[in-house]
Amino acid sequence: MSTSGRAQGAYRRRFEQDGLTVDASGRADDGVLDAFYPAYDAAFVLPNEKETLDGFRDCLALNRGPGHARLARQFGAYQEVVCVVRDGGTGPVLGGANFLLLHDLDGRPGAPSQPSLNLNYLFVDRAVRGRGLSRTVLRACLRICADEAGSALAPLCFLELNDPFRLTPEAYRLDSEHAGIDQLARLGYWAGLPAAVLDWVSVQPALSADQADDHTLAYALLDPRRPSLPARLLLAHLERFFAISVLKGAAPVDSPSAQRQLQALRAMADRGEAVALLPLAPALGQLPALLRGDGPRPARLADALKETG
Repeated sequence: MSTSGRAQGAYRRRFEQDGLTVDASGRADDGVLDAFYPAYDAAFVLPNEKETLDGFRDCLALNRGPGHARLARQFGAYQEVVCVVRDGGTGPVLGGANFLLLHDLDGRPGAPSQPSLNLNYLFVDRAVRGRGLSRTVLRACLRICADEAGSALAPLCFLELNDPFRLTPEAYRLDSEHAGIDQLARLGYWAGLPAAVLDWVSVQPALSADQADDHTLAYALLDPRRPSLPARLLLAHLERFFAISVLKGAAPVDSPSAQRQLQALRAMADRGEAVALLPLAPALGQLPALLRGDGPRPARLADALKETG
């Protein structure tokens, strides 16, 4: 089963993935966001990482109309998408995701288009965890990206991870208890995909005027096939992610934390430099001692990975 439709950048599709029904949408008014948000809201607890319902509506509104036209002229084709996974088209939501799909980061004449995907949020209902549903949700997101971007290149799939070395003890405890999984065990899941952490001091600009910048995250790339990522590609991706998913169409120059990161990456890109990718898997066994041991504690996950490597 597969249906799709689009108007002025809006997106709607239903398909089967691993025997489950996926409903994906780039609109806020067709019922998918209404199904997504209560399950999403129950899955996340840290205040600066959570998007509000109005925030999702504002992001999805940028898929069409004047806001979409302006951003598409600046950044190229993109879609902000929410999706839910259910057992049957009307059953309870088992999991879901929100992501930003960018059709081409490279933009160099003659270069093949390089799509990227920012996996803003991925969750599985606590009652059905342990069944591999997170991989089903991820496969659904990647399938949408492949179908929509139409590129010969696999998408670069970015995501933000809780950084156990940057979380406060209270935030570490609160999120671990709410999710039912320790922060280091959660890193083990992403390591198995596999994921690598970028050697980059990531700061997520505030999602709204009522929230603060989030300094507790590490930025990662799924299925890395290289030791590093050109700074120009990370710059192109973050510039679009900040402007669309985080700042809801506002210019990154209006956010000091966004502007600092983009300026640093722009200077690296001008010098032809790259950002190192640090695999998670080889270091998993050593991270607990670095996090809870008696010795000096690394300031961030990337530092811990470099120390163990």
